[in-house]
Amino acid sequence: MEQENLQNAPEKEFNMVSRKPIYIFLLILVVLIAGYYLYSSFYKTNISTVDDSSKNVLDENKTTSTLENTNVDKKIGEITLKEGKSYEYVGADKELIKNTPIPDLNRKIPTGVSEDIKKNITSLSNSLKINSGDFDSWIGLGSYRKTTGDYEGAKLAWEYANILRPRFSLSFLNLGNLFGYYLKDLKKAESNFLKAIEVEPTETYSYVVLANFYVEVLNDKDKAIAIIKEGIKNNQKVEELKQILIEFEKK
Repeated sequence: MEQENLQNAPEKEFNMVSRKPIYIFLLILVVLIAGYYLYSSFYKTNISTVDDSSKNVLDENKTTSTLENTNVDKKIGEITLKEGKSYEYVGADKELIKNTPIPDLNRKIPTGVSEDIKKNITSLSNSLKINSGDFDSWIGLGSYRKTTGDYEGAKLAWEYANILRPRFSLSFLNLGNLFGYYLKDLKKAESNFLKAIEVEPTETYSYVVLANFYVEVLNDKDKAIAIIKEGIKNNQKVEELKQILIEFEKK
């Protein structure tokens, strides 16, 4: 799915923090890959491997990383799924899904948008008329709606996605972004960001997104530091968050 562009928005994403952790991570990754290559070249084993690249499923004890599916909007980390990925109905209330009205899939498309965006919105809407349980399509539809400036349409799409996948942080993060930077409902923004952390506490990305929100929008450095510390507590092996904490403490 494509990400929306926000005119006049500063290209921040992770620029709020040092890029040094990223370089360190890449260096470590290169070393690990080289080590694995040497190992596999000189020490053949009979252990078979399973290719999980076509799977992206959540369960009660193990969550799928949103980072591998991440595209970021110019403001703050709106995430979309890689094409072809899907997620099971983990923790979903089937009765709630059954009794919740499906958002209007004939909603008017704002004027002045490109033909490509119109085509994508129409295609996703028609697909959802056939299969309203397609989480990926609701995420995409919300993204395209937001691109057109139809923030209400985006909100409705992502809120319905929340019902379909209540244990996955993606739609909560997108709503936090929408409420915080576009609809200016700061309480709902914070609650959605916190919900994203609640449902997937091992997703380090969510802590950084919320910390940026605290600094950029609420001008609250103390809250930003506190949420990064919470992320470190829940992810003690993640050195990147520790480096990020140092950068926030310097601000």
